Amino acid sequence: MSPERVEEFIYETAGVVGIDPRPFTFRELTLMRTGKEKEEWERLSFSLANQAAFQGAKKVKVESFNKFDMKSATRVNNPQDVKRTMLG
Repeated sequence: MSPERVEEFIYETAGVVGIDPRPFTFRELTLMRTGKEKEEWERLSFSLANQAAFQGAKKVKVESFNKFDMKSATRVNNPQDVKRTMLG
């Protein structure tokens, strides 16, 4: 990774997390970004599963919509799969 790309990633990560990156190490920033993304995916997964259940899908699991849940065999990788998952 070029120095310019590293700097871009650092400031992009700081923007995602909403902090000043200067007092933090690269590793700390990366961990904060991952935590933020996981939290957002948990919220989105809950909303999608709730919507799928509301539309009549059977046996809906929140984990099936979360890209960070590696245990789920029915994880949704493709946006087109969301419709199929929601319709059962």
